[in-house]
Amino acid sequence: MNGLLTTHGLGKSYGGVQAVRGVDLSVAAGSIHSVIGPNGAGKTSLFNLISGAIRPTTGRIAFAGQDITGLPAHRRAAIGLGRTFQNLALFRGETVLENLLAGCHAGMRSDPLSALFALPRARRAEAKARAGAEALIAWLDLARVRDVPVGSLAYGIQKRVELGRALAMRPRLLLLDEMVSGMNTEETAAIARLVLRINQGLGITVLMIEHDMGIVMDISDRITVLNFGEPIAEGVPAEVGADPRVIAAYLGAAA
Repeated sequence: MNGLLTTHGLGKSYGGVQAVRGVDLSVAAGSIHSVIGPNGAGKTSLFNLISGAIRPTTGRIAFAGQDITGLPAHRRAAIGLGRTFQNLALFRGETVLENLLAGCHAGMRSDPLSALFALPRARRAEAKARAGAEALIAWLDLARVRDVPVGSLAYGIQKRVELGRALAMRPRLLLLDEMVSGMNTEETAAIARLVLRINQGLGITVLMIEHDMGIVMDISDRITVLNFGEPIAEGVPAEVGADPRVIAAYLGAAA
């Protein structure tokens, strides 16, 4: 299969339990590709495999034509894989700016010696990181909470900060894990518009896990459906929405 991200026969077992089994996935560059399925279908395990948080039991993963199956998570991030988490992974006691700087610093290329002695290369990298963080604050409309500790902010705003920190890594592919979980209708619509801006305005490919079928059907180019760890359907939203297997496994079940 051709795609910015591809998996072939991807699987993960824990003892006798197969969390993911035989997943062949192809995410086209420039697309929004959603992964859906009932609770326990293996969606987050699939993301953990792709991002390098866990290693597969079987199968291979390729990104931009490179086999990344054995690469650790930080190496995958360095070549363009960004991720948000269903459970927020922010520094709650730090400000919005400091959280975004953390993401920018993670992508800095200055060596430790330059940083230790504040050599020109390190100073330039620091200035670039700060400029990047400030640009993200403006782009995400976070200026009014720039200096506020993240832990004191509303949940929807924290989600935007998490998204900003992932964007600070300058990803080519962004993995979004249930971005609208726990949000109201207005917040969900705002996130949907933001995902479209990221995809269409910034040219970043998006692979997202989502339970909210409204956002999935509205903005996805392609959808993969998992059930009990294995794919049962894939296609454009209209095809997937009409598939009897999907209706039985997911659309007819409580999210």
